[in-house]
Amino acid sequence: MDLGISGRVAVITGGDSGMGYTTAEYLLREGVRVVLSDLKETELQEAAQRLSALGEVKACQADLSSNEGALKLRDFADRAFDAKPSILVNAAGVTGATGDFLDIDDDGWLSTIQADLMGAVRVARAFIPGMRAQKWGRIVLFTSEDAVQPYV
Repeated sequence: MDLGISGRVAVITGGDSGMGYTTAEYLLREGVRVVLSDLKETELQEAAQRLSALGEVKACQADLSSNEGALKLRDFADRAFDAKPSILVNAAGVTGATGDFLDIDDDGWLSTIQADLMGAVRVARAFIPGMRAQKWGRIVLFTSEDAVQPYV
């Protein structure tokens, strides 16, 4: 399949496994250069190494629980290749608080919202200006089933 995105640069958060990793595989097969990001350095580097068999991959460990982490990722991605990122895939997230809906306290809900919602907001806010400047960009935000049902 030719999606017409060969040569573009994509940033994928939560890229060391799951949906992020699989998305990286698909984009690399389309000729997209990928900046892979995740929280855990060892797993991230291992994933980037495996994916490098499919195309150009660079890895950046980033903690998206702060604006600084999102900006660190943006700055790395802006320098990683000879083009700025025009595709952002946010697959980073946490399982969050577990248990019966009525038993999860505010702190449990807020920590999940900080990671799953605000992490996506932070990276989008960091990358949208560059996409606007290029007059082309695509953003994909994955979410968790935690949005409608906490784990029991």
